[in-house]
Amino acid sequence: AVEASPIPRLMMQTTGLLAGHILGFIISAIFIYVLYKISIEMNSPLAILVGAIILTMAFSMYLSVFLHNLTNLQTLEASL
Repeated sequence: AVEASPIPRLMMQTTGLLAGHILGFIISAIFIYVLYKISIEMNSPLAILVGAIILTMAFSMYLSVFLHNLTNLQTLEASL
């Protein structure tokens, strides 16, 4: 029973990893779409700059979560 316990945890980690991927992708896509709409309507470099900064922040957060999950996954695999 003790030997089988890491496997559900591993599955949960993988599911979390995939969810993080999908969520990050959706958030990025939404930001790109909003940025596109703003840049068309306003036609100002400032809006594009702000959008780019927001997108970069969102992507970096998504990436850090992904890398955090990845390190958790690796330590979990090492414990197996």
